[in-house]
Amino acid sequence: MGERISFVIQLPKDQIYSIPPAGNAYLFDFYSRRAAKRRRSRCCRCAAWSFASLFLLLIALAAIIGVLYLIFLPKLPSFSIESLSIHGLNVSSAVSAAALSPEILLTVRSENPNKKIGIYYRDGSYMVIAFSGVVIGRGTWPSFYQGTRNVTSVQTLLTGSGIRLADDSVRLLTAAVKSREVPLEIRVQVPARVKFGAITSWTTTVKLRCSPDNTQTGTVITNGAADILSPTHHEREELG
Repeated sequence: MGERISFVIQLPKDQIYSIPPAGNAYLFDFYSRRAAKRRRSRCCRCAAWSFASLFLLLIALAAIIGVLYLIFLPKLPSFSIESLSIHGLNVSSAVSAAALSPEILLTVRSENPNKKIGIYYRDGSYMVIAFSGVVIGRGTWPSFYQGTRNVTSVQTLLTGSGIRLADDSVRLLTAAVKSREVPLEIRVQVPARVKFGAITSWTTTVKLRCSPDNTQTGTVITNGAADILSPTHHEREELG
């Protein structure tokens, strides 16, 4: 018989596989659950801190607003019609169904009663004047800065072109002109910013509306001239 030859094979440890003990699976599951609980706990703590921070921020903002209100004591500006003249509202032409092209010159008294607050009226305004629900003129509110305790007369021209009235509106207009009382509705929207000392607010929209519905006697307008009844409480202001 030939001589036996023995060989020794050496393998790296990372290539030697063995069956882990049965307890390793339990330990793996235990530590996995504990790590998941820690992650959930950290998330809950973060959410709680976030809500607490937001709540404190809201309280701080409310306190700041309250202090500013007590310091500045803001009041809404007031508006009233000083004069209004209208040309081009020819009833005989309206009866014949011809197009109307009226021109309305409107003067509004704007009063800022605040001691420490100024108002910036900005570009991008919108003004309309309507009769019986039909817009007969459009214009813009001029941009300007109104200082504290200031009264300014604002004059603007509203024009219309190619306006045709329905038969019912023609009859109403004819009767109104004969009685020399033509009720019109005026609507204004103007972007504005409020100045508190050295601080200027964001832009908000001032909305004005004047109509017979919110006056005692209505706005009286005659062809070519204007007579205003109850001129001190025509407009109602809304901030939006």
